[in-house]
This record gives sequence, structure tokens and C-alpha cells, in this order.
Amino acid sequence: MVDNTKNENDFTRKPKLQNFRHKTAYLRDGGGNGGLRHQETLEWHLSLDVCRYFDDSVLDVTIEELTGFLKDSRTGQAFLEDDLQKDLNIEFDRQISVSQYYPEQNLITLNPNHPKMVLVVNLIRELRRSWQHVRGNLVNPLNYQPDEAILLNRAQHADATMMYVRIAWELKLNGNNTLWDHLLATSNSDIARGFEMRARSDFRSLNNGDASRAAY
Repeated sequence: MVDNTKNENDFTRKPKLQNFRHKTAYLRDGGGNGGLRHQETLEWHLSLDVCRYFDDSVLDVTIEELTGFLKDSRTGQAFLEDDLQKDLNIEFDRQISVSQYYPEQNLITLNPNHPKMVLVVNLIRELRRSWQHVRGNLVNPLNYQPDEAILLNRAQHADATMMYVRIAWELKLNGNNTLWDHLLATSNSDIARGFEMRARSDFRSLNNGDASRAAY
């Protein structure tokens, strides 16, 4: 019989962050082939020059269809008609994995090789990032210490997630269940159901934030 008692402390031992902090500080200050300041060494697709979309086939869905779908939601319409985002461009690009927001170019790109509802979800996420950026709230987690960066990154993802859950619920209230049914079939179904339970019990929770807080 194997004795595993000597490994019990492995489950309670705190991670050592000192080496991690030292390494990230080294990279942030320019160490290692340009460090974190040279973004293209981290993610080549962040270079807009190599991500131009070539229209080599007929698309199954258009940008107009995606934005038109969102306009039936009050929140979605607010994103699309926001005065600070009026110059925002949305394009298709097959060279990225899913989606990308380029703050300097004021551009959102989507990979069209995905189902329509997946594209809608990713468009909402990037619209939220753009909304945060033009208001000075889209900060780079890499500018912080590792433990703070992890927390900040999770908060940004949670914020974007709640946006498409909220928009899906508003569309459902308007009689369009397509996006909501899609969310219930994803890994975020527990968040969507928590949001729904609170929103059904008190309609005011949709606007005062209680439904969003209940989802988490």
C-alpha cells in the first residue's frame, strides 16, 4: 500500500511568487530579446500588418448581421451607438484565433470561421474592451505584480462575461432566445442560470447590478 502522507503538505503549501516576480520584472524592464515591451515577440497576431483579411471566399455571415443582431438589446445598441466609439471599425480576419481588439487602430477583428453565436459573444467582449479603453479603464495587467495581474485579468474577463450574459437576457426578454440558449450550452451556463434566477425574482436587479453580482 502506498503511503501518501508525505505529500499532504503539497495541498496546503503556498506558491512561491518571489522568483515569478523577479522574472516578470526582468522582462518588463526590457530583458530577454526586448521583453514584454516588444509585444510582437509575445503574440505575432497583435501586429496589424500581418493580420489583413483577404476576401478569398464568400462569408456565411456579415458584420452587418452581427451588429444588427445586437441592436435588439438596449445594452448592445448602447455599445454600437456610443459617441466615444463612433469611429470604431469591425472587420473579419481569418489569421487570428477568435477575436482581437486593437486600441491604437480603433479596430475589432473577428475570425469568421466560427458559428454566428460564437461571433456575437466575441464581438460583445471586444466591444466591452473598446468601451473600457476609450474611458481610460482598460489597463494592462502586465503593468502590475503577478498576483495583482492575475486578479485584474480575472476581473476584466468577468466584466466582459457579464456583458454578453446581460445582452443575451435582454434579447430573451424581447423574444429572441438564440444567444441565451447558446450560453446555456457553454461552460458559462452556471453564470447565466444564476443571473436568470435573480433577474426573475426581482426585475430591478437587472439595472441595479444585483443580478450580475448574484451570477458570481
